[in-house]
Amino acid sequence: MHASMKAVPSAKQHPDIYILQSGAQLAHLLTDELSMRGYQVFALNEEAEAISRLTKKAVGPSILIADVTDENIDAFHVLRELTSHGKQVVSIVVSATDEAVDLDRALSYGAEDYIIKDQFSVEELVSKIRRAQLQLNVAQTPMMTESQESLGAFDTTSIRVLIIEDDQFLRDLASRKLKQEGFKVDIAIDGTAGLKKIEQDKLDVVLLDIILPGLDGFDILKKVRASKDTVVRNLVVILLSNLGQEADVAKGERLGADDYLIKANFTIDEIIEKIKAAVAARRSKSVT
Repeated sequence: MHASMKAVPSAKQHPDIYILQSGAQLAHLLTDELSMRGYQVFALNEEAEAISRLTKKAVGPSILIADVTDENIDAFHVLRELTSHGKQVVSIVVSATDEAVDLDRALSYGAEDYIIKDQFSVEELVSKIRRAQLQLNVAQTPMMTESQESLGAFDTTSIRVLIIEDDQFLRDLASRKLKQEGFKVDIAIDGTAGLKKIEQDKLDVVLLDIILPGLDGFDILKKVRASKDTVVRNLVVILLSNLGQEADVAKGERLGADDYLIKANFTIDEIIEKIKAAVAARRSKSVT
């Protein structure tokens, strides 16, 4: 395992968060909670102000929380303007109900996620913000090509990756991006199905969530390292961990994980570099 796995790194700089609502309810509710988590929060109370502020060149990757049921603001117009300007803003819409027509309209205008006013918790919103942050990190990562020196001595098409992750958003995002880079990718949504694929398929790398239904990531890691099958025993295992799971990362190290990724922070470059480095290390060991 890499020496870097001794400690979980601090989070990358957070994107700014803008709250679009004519009143101040959401801003009052969320500003303190999000500020404690390291985010800068800005309230936007008018449609024109939101468009002017968010379409400026100086505004970097941001997250917009927009109330689409606010009678004084046409949030859909704001979403359309951001899309037409090509701004790196991930939008989370707030709706009074889960009426499909409102949500479908918002998604068609470029929103990425939604929350229902009377049902959401701060924890749920923070989870959605972290997903949006992950999406921004991926969007800022330039796609690599085989001509780039960073691809190393082997190309990605020779590497078979299994993603074991029960969160559909993260699973689909990682799978789609890795396939775009040429990796052969398979997925599993729980520990039992993941272990079955590990034992049956000829794999090179497993991206393994620590917390899973059925068998958890540690159970799978123990079985992999204790396997009588040499291919299975020598798999590269990269843990997928949440922020604040330093103890779990240390436990993964003791059980034989090769490396780890922080879910809210990883970029495609980081995934590729960790896979390359771990695969190269494994291949080097097999030669010696």
